Amino acid sequence: MRAARTFFPLLLAVALSVLAGCGGTKVVKAPDFGDKAVRLIAVMPFPSGGTDDAAACPIIRELILEELYFKGYPRIPLSVVDEHLNGIAGDAESADRGVVPPEAVGSLLGADAALYGRIEKWKTSSLLFYAPVTIRISMVLRSTRTGEELWQGDCEIVRRTCGFPKSSLKVKSVIAADEVIREVVRKTLSEMPDGPDCIGVASPKKGFFERWWPFGSS
Repeated sequence: MRAARTFFPLLLAVALSVLAGCGGTKVVKAPDFGDKAVRLIAVMPFPSGGTDDAAACPIIRELILEELYFKGYPRIPLSVVDEHLNGIAGDAESADRGVVPPEAVGSLLGADAALYGRIEKWKTSSLLFYAPVTIRISMVLRSTRTGEELWQGDCEIVRRTCGFPKSSLKVKSVIAADEVIREVVRKTLSEMPDGPDCIGVASPKKGFFERWWPFGSS
């Protein structure tokens, strides 16, 4: 009987992780995106929505920069972007520097477009041996010539982890958050048209866990 009581919460947690659905990706693209000759994209600072996601904002920017590079868009180092933004925004918080008009970004950096983004949702919770992590981000690409919106992406991903004891679950939850950050950036930008320097990149290989787990990784 004691073994049954111990096993039931674990079984319930696994069932929840299988049955609950994950988020999706929404994308809007300008019909004439290909005619805009977008090559250089400045990745703007991500504003922080709270203390939980503050540390993730600079990491997300780095991931976006790398993802854009592999999609065929040359890198504009984030340090260069920030240095020029500081020239007009001073020591303002990233939330203020992240809303500098695209036309100003174009004149400062010579970029064709500016990519703005924010963390829309950052939610972690814990129930017995079950700890879901939900992260949603949105991105908007604007022309530095006209200020018009060229592309918009919005993606939410839920990663469910199970563990025992609670200390193990906490570690797994932190690892899951890191994985979700990377995945949500990749999935959001996967719907953006490739850049002019794109030569094609091989799909990442699945890890050991993903190969044998029959229900997927999210």
